[in-house]
Amino acid sequence: MTRPGRGPEPVSAALDEFARHWARSMARTSYVPVRLDDLGQVLLGHAERMVGSTDGLVAAREVGAALVDDGYTNVSALQATVSALAERFPPTTAEPGRPDRIARTELLGAVAAGYAQALRERTQRELESIIRAVLTARRTAEQAWAASEARFEALFVSSASGICVVDPENRIVQANPALARMLDRPVAELVRRRLTGLAQPSHRPAVAEALAELHAGRRTHAELDAAFGRPDGGTVWLRLSLAPVPHGEVTHLVVTAQDDTERYHLQSALSHQALHDPLTNLPNRALVLRRLDELIDRLGPDEHVGICYLDLDGFKTINDSFGHAAGDDVLRTVAARLAGCVAEPGWLAGRLGGDEFVIVAAGPDPTRLVRVAERVVSAVRQPIPAAGHQLSVSVSIGVTDDRIPHSQPADLMRAADIALYWAKAAGGDRYEVYDASRHDAQALRSTLATGLRSALHRDDFTLRYQPIVRLTDGVPIGAEALLRWTHPEHGPVAPEIFIDLAEEIGLIGQLGRWVLGRGCQQAASWYRELGERAPFVSVNLSARQLHDVGLAEELLRTLAEVGLPPTRLQVELTESALLGPAQGPADVLQALAAHGVRVAVDDFGTGYSNLAYLRRLPVRELKIAGAFIEGLAPGHPGTPADRQIVASVIALAHGLNLTVTAEGVETLEQAQLLRSMGCDHAQGWWFARPGDPDVLTEMIVGRGGKPVDPVPTH
Repeated sequence: MTRPGRGPEPVSAALDEFARHWARSMARTSYVPVRLDDLGQVLLGHAERMVGSTDGLVAAREVGAALVDDGYTNVSALQATVSALAERFPPTTAEPGRPDRIARTELLGAVAAGYAQALRERTQRELESIIRAVLTARRTAEQAWAASEARFEALFVSSASGICVVDPENRIVQANPALARMLDRPVAELVRRRLTGLAQPSHRPAVAEALAELHAGRRTHAELDAAFGRPDGGTVWLRLSLAPVPHGEVTHLVVTAQDDTERYHLQSALSHQALHDPLTNLPNRALVLRRLDELIDRLGPDEHVGICYLDLDGFKTINDSFGHAAGDDVLRTVAARLAGCVAEPGWLAGRLGGDEFVIVAAGPDPTRLVRVAERVVSAVRQPIPAAGHQLSVSVSIGVTDDRIPHSQPADLMRAADIALYWAKAAGGDRYEVYDASRHDAQALRSTLATGLRSALHRDDFTLRYQPIVRLTDGVPIGAEALLRWTHPEHGPVAPEIFIDLAEEIGLIGQLGRWVLGRGCQQAASWYRELGERAPFVSVNLSARQLHDVGLAEELLRTLAEVGLPPTRLQVELTESALLGPAQGPADVLQALAAHGVRVAVDDFGTGYSNLAYLRRLPVRELKIAGAFIEGLAPGHPGTPADRQIVASVIALAHGLNLTVTAEGVETLEQAQLLRSMGCDHAQGWWFARPGDPDVLTEMIVGRGGKPVDPVPTH
């Protein structure tokens, strides 16, 4: 019996215990004349070889071969070995970044492969010995024939391998008891039967082809695996080795068979384990992607492949609150419910890992996948018994099909994952269908968000100024600073888009400081050039800026540095920015107003305030939202109501000693109507579009604006 050498390093207790367990398992299944302790030492050497080798899979194949060399040719010994390895072998063979379970599966496969290869080689040597005996018998003299024939008969009858001789018509002319036991048929029943007829129907072509090749002399040896039927309806897997043997003037074939049924089932079990999730027994990621690839390759012209990508909502809370055993119960129940929702032929439900599942479907109607998603959402909502509790679980699902561009498996999975994110963002317990245009819009937002950071560092932003005119004579008294950005690839970007993005990614503070700084510099330039006729500059502040610590001090310092009197600066805030009980914003505005900075409420009338802030904050001006001014145009359906709203706002503001500015004035009629209502100021395209600072200078110096004619009287 082979004894692998022991290395110089001390043997760990775990390996020693594993070797004893392995030896006990082997002793129960196979008989080899060796003491149990000696067997344990041999197996300990095998274990050390697998642990200590730089290539654990190569060492595992060698160990499998060594078992055959040691005389363990009963496949039950292999079963005992694989069970021992799966149960007790220390997980030291795991590769970095890979789960121990996967690495151990590969180890078991390598041991089984080495064992099977060594067993085939042993069988082949036995076959060659028989063939040599036959050939020798044919070449000896008549008096030696009986002895050679006796030797052949002894080998033929006593061999543990199944053996038969087939004639040129593939009929069995001689079969040994071992083959009869494998096929569960008497020897007499096998004789004169065609070997191909004994094979299972799906394997008959391969057996017939190998026999034909040998009979024709195109090959001198063949090996193949084939399934054969038994009278009870069962199946035995045989490893066949075929070779020609001269027999008179015709060529007969000697076929040797090794029962590979247990190894086949073991290999099938290992393959199943490698492609299925051990907790739920659903197909795993590898099998899902393989099946998806196959479905795409076989698609007909009017067929589609679709995916439902699922993720349980708040699953971590279940594990944290009730334990991982409860979490496993939930996963198993969800898996069973998913399987019940995909009863269509060719459909597949799988687990990708954690609490992520997937459904793969193919067919002519892609909308059926949406109906499946609806069923899954409803099925998962039902209470799940786990750890003595009735747990409520919901699921988010992303749905897509192969109509997206470049619909390969990875593209479909990515699209479904994006739709899943949409479902999660919408609150979960729902499904979302992938929409390429929506994704493109989000991708553009992502590109713009990245570009925003670069643009701020490169100083790619510009300010445009829109005049604010006095309605009594059309003279510009101020200018609103409006931020503009032109993306190097996508061109001009609407302010409402990039301002929202700046809020999302936390750049609004830096962007706001840049606008304040540049706006104050320009207002100071106007003041130096025009003196008291210079317009004030009006700059928008966001709610986040209003909560920045030190905003008032920084802004007053900027005014002093550029030489702009505080009375020449107006800050605009929306009603939503002024809401809330926090004292911080009020203190900031009070500090600015105390130095003369004007405070205006922008888009007045679109918020949900109770107007209490008009009493507690130092507001000097209300700017009526352009949506109400649009309704003042003749023929507009909202004219009567909007006229009443605007008149009420003007009266309210004047009652509180506030001035009023109307935004979005685009026609002379609107300007005249506002003036007749007593509105103080206005801005809009009727007077001037946002432009360079020189526009304001020309309007003030050269009166290039559009004064409002006196309102006609009747």
